[in-house]
Amino acid sequence: MDQETLIALAALWRKILRTDRDKLFGPDAHLLLNRNWGDLIPQPGYVGSKYRPGGLAFVLLHPGGGPEDGLGETDRLQYERLNWLRDSSDHDLVKRFDELMGVLREIMPTWEIVRRCIDPIITGSSLDFSKISYFNLVKWKPSTPNGLNPLYQRSWQDHTGEQARLLNPSVVIAVGKTAGKFLQRHRSAPKQFDIPLFIGGNLGERGRAQIRTICAWLSENPVDP
Repeated sequence: MDQETLIALAALWRKILRTDRDKLFGPDAHLLLNRNWGDLIPQPGYVGSKYRPGGLAFVLLHPGGGPEDGLGETDRLQYERLNWLRDSSDHDLVKRFDELMGVLREIMPTWEIVRRCIDPIITGSSLDFSKISYFNLVKWKPSTPNGLNPLYQRSWQDHTGEQARLLNPSVVIAVGKTAGKFLQRHRSAPKQFDIPLFIGGNLGERGRAQIRTICAWLSENPVDP
């Protein structure tokens, strides 16, 4: 990735981390979890160290609630690095961004949604985790699965659309039907696959079949800008 794009991504991630969610979402902010201090920290996403614009992006609706109310050991490690990036100066911006990405590279394989939906695609099509990107439509954890469309739209207008523009993926894999429909409306990439999920993030046979289809397509059409 060229230095200009890297700096722009790091600055955007920092902007997201400094966002006042109550101000951004107004009366709809009550749809977000507020169990503890960790729920107040947005999760902008992951960009592999070898990702290039034109690469492959996974897009989900929002972060999961997580075990231990989202305050497990790996959660705290991630929050620490997120806060470091939030508080970074321009001088250490890229360094803090790289540190966050390094931690995410280590802990994301432990996330249930990654084990179920992303790892099978990476391993099944011989992808490199360091060459993908990953972001949520909403950066905070919701308290309900319903009525979140205003949050998706406001997030897109404020920062998520800019993430998609800077990452400029040639292929998007939307995890979940709702994420897929939203991205189709916004035409976020030339090629898009949607992975259907049941409530609770379970795949089912349709989801597993779609993952096999994606793996076969990626094997024949390598994404390596």
